[in-house]
Amino acid sequence: MNVVQKSSKKTSPRVGRDTLRERALDAARLILETEGLKGLNARRLANEIGVAVGTLYNLFENFDEIILRLNLETLQEMEAHFAARAVLPKDPTEAMLAIAREYLAFTARHRNRWTATLEFKSAGPHRFSEEFPASVSRLVAEVERAMAPLFPPGHESERRLAAAVLWSSLEGISALTAADNLHMVAPTTAWDMAQSLVVNYMAGLKQSRK
Repeated sequence: MNVVQKSSKKTSPRVGRDTLRERALDAARLILETEGLKGLNARRLANEIGVAVGTLYNLFENFDEIILRLNLETLQEMEAHFAARAVLPKDPTEAMLAIAREYLAFTARHRNRWTATLEFKSAGPHRFSEEFPASVSRLVAEVERAMAPLFPPGHESERRLAAAVLWSSLEGISALTAADNLHMVAPTTAWDMAQSLVVNYMAGLKQSRK
């Protein structure tokens, strides 16, 4: 059964291009959220919004653009999710635990959409290519900010590396969870694994800074 309520008639040609684009993105977002990448293709999406496949391709540069737009939107939503939180705890470990908790909560709530950001690879360069690393960099900067008290001035490159290691590790836990494969690694929960990761990694950093 289709997840999007569609009209029994083809979309009127009088409907504007921008309106059609928004309808297509709204429908694609819902499919991606409920079914993941496997449920999203051009024919399905065109059918959902009541247009021909050719019309859909006239609305976007290519089908990759639709997925890339939604993936960028997901990253920006996570940025907003982090920005809306209360002030981070002053203790670096507690601050990192707060970030890990927020990360896992967001990725669990938007499991299919987040998985798409990790799995989808565009067939070629796209005009959004520079926006993705910029968005990810802002997210990793949250981790840097949390662990900043452990790194004195002049150690920015070490801090960035440590932040990238923790962020990448959280992504690994999230990916295993989304694929229902976490149990193959250990009989535990994503939060227990993330908590162990953060506590032990931060303890090692504190010890190395002495």
